[in-house]
Amino acid sequence: MGIIETNVWLQNNSSPKEICKHLEGEFPKMRPNNMYRLLQQHGMYRDSRQTKRDIESLVSESIWSKVTAIFQRYQRLWKGPDIPVYIFPMNAGGLFNQSLDTKSGLAFRDKLFLFVRPGISLKELTAVFIHEYHHVCRVACVKQNENDFTLLDRMVMEGLAEHAVMTYLGKEYLAKWTSLYSDEQSKHYWEKYLKEDIQLKRNERKHDQLLLGKSPYPNMLGYSTGYFLVKQKNDLTVKKTFAVSSEDFILGAKGTDLG
Repeated sequence: MGIIETNVWLQNNSSPKEICKHLEGEFPKMRPNNMYRLLQQHGMYRDSRQTKRDIESLVSESIWSKVTAIFQRYQRLWKGPDIPVYIFPMNAGGLFNQSLDTKSGLAFRDKLFLFVRPGISLKELTAVFIHEYHHVCRVACVKQNENDFTLLDRMVMEGLAEHAVMTYLGKEYLAKWTSLYSDEQSKHYWEKYLKEDIQLKRNERKHDQLLLGKSPYPNMLGYSTGYFLVKQKNDLTVKKTFAVSSEDFILGAKGTDLG
């Protein structure tokens, strides 16, 4: 499938309601309003005059061509699935949302969404693609129903995706949540908040509270601890990260360095 020409959709009619009509085949059980709400939670734009300017900028910056080249490279390198990739402007924010992030994404087993802002560098664009496409490749390799993923599975998946970013691009392009806490803090949080609940499923309320670090838990708790757990594994190549068991990253598991 490769990169879908969402640039054409956006230039013809950037209304989110119209855009979501193009996506009905990807979300057959979801109403357009719910579809848009899901995508918006992960960074998709709101319709505005600023959005129209962002679309023009992204087109002039050849974002769709750049992502095509990135996709071709990593699909070949990782022997990954051929999936549709949808690119949309990222929510530009307003007076009370002046985020410095220039990209976000959302991955499924059979599709991938990227949300980006004008001015994004090629390496930042590559970083968000590596992270999201790594999810796609890992889900394809573990052959596990996503509804059966545990909190540990999700933590490790996020950590492994950033491990891939670190491998190809270096520390500068890691997500901010990878360095929120020191190793000592992460060990403490693992013991205090996580290790007794790693088998939680996504349909259990506490799962997202721990993964995202919603109050009263530390911000991005599961994500940041997932990267910490992955860092403890020695000699972990990107090729290994697609199929390695999540249980191998439990602190104290055989082959895991506690530091």
